[in-house]
Amino acid sequence: TSASYARTRPFSKHSQFGSLLPGNLAEANLFQGDFDASWELDVFGGIRRGIEAADADVAAAEDDERDVRVTLLAEVARNYVEIRSLERRIAIAAENIENQRSSVALTEDRFRTGLAPELDVRQARSLLATTESEVPVLESQREQTLHALGVLVGREPNALQDDLSRPAPIPGAAAPDALAVRIPVGLPSDLLRRRPDIRRAERQVAAATARIGVATADLFPKVSLTGLAGLESISASDFLTSGSRYFTAGPTISWRIFEGGRLRANVAVQDARADQALHGYVKAVLTALEDVEDSLVAYGKERNRHATRSSPLPRRTGGPWCSPATCTCTASGRTWPCSTPSARSTRPRIRWCKATRRWCSTWSRRTRRSAAAGHPQPKRSPPDDPDARNA
Repeated sequence: TSASYARTRPFSKHSQFGSLLPGNLAEANLFQGDFDASWELDVFGGIRRGIEAADADVAAAEDDERDVRVTLLAEVARNYVEIRSLERRIAIAAENIENQRSSVALTEDRFRTGLAPELDVRQARSLLATTESEVPVLESQREQTLHALGVLVGREPNALQDDLSRPAPIPGAAAPDALAVRIPVGLPSDLLRRRPDIRRAERQVAAATARIGVATADLFPKVSLTGLAGLESISASDFLTSGSRYFTAGPTISWRIFEGGRLRANVAVQDARADQALHGYVKAVLTALEDVEDSLVAYGKERNRHATRSSPLPRRTGGPWCSPATCTCTASGRTWPCSTPSARSTRPRIRWCKATRRWCSTWSRRTRRSAAAGHPQPKRSPPDDPDARNA
């Protein structure tokens, strides 16, 4: 639809023709308004293939948006679990530090009394220093992960500092089997159908092949039906009268005959782009298959490892060690608690007695009963220098 107004002067008044014309013809007004419409007949399918390409582009964009969303959610979940895991590791390291400090104090006491060499003290102190040096590294990793989580949710890095300041359990660590039920694994092919990157690559191939049809349709003539109707007058008072009406209607055929080389080259370009999209689709499928297989294997092995570590140990009915009992020095009569070989073994424990400065055999109650039953006692000659053995 269009409307226009024009005021024209075909000849100048000072020209030879303008001086001959009357004044009312030297200048004229032109009022015009019209409505036109055109409909292209999709004889060779160019418009239809163009619509298919546009729909495929929209679907690819939607799958791309889903891919970004899934990736974002996965990164948020991974960083949150990493924060809770680091908190648990820091707590375990703190417990280990307390235990190792007690071990260092005990080792130093044993060293002062001559029951442990200096090497044990140095090893205990080195282990304590190593454990203490791991805590700042873990705390730094937690802060960095917390900053990354804040950026992922669209806020400043320290925005979640107060919300995640209190330690919390690791999600799914208490009941991994219950969490595994909510993960529909299925076959690798089923997982591929749910991946947005695969669907996006598929839609890109569909759009590229549809554009081949659009380029091919340009090689043929285009047929359109056009119509035009309007009003035209040199006077505003006569603009709406029946005499000011005009119209035109009929078919239109256009054919780009002299652009055949460029059109064929465009078809070849679209073929090459379709091949490129197809190779990208194959690459996406193979990469997704690799990711799925690796993830399934890692997931299954991790569950087996967790089941093995969380399974209770079987109860022993008669192992190589007996229950704690009281051992007695055969020479001095001194007693102390110990853990000796089981009753099935007839070998006594040999210790250096400081009271008599001799080697003596110590027996648990169950072992003494075994010896009383007639089992012979082993013989061992004391060393020439017992202090050298203690060192």
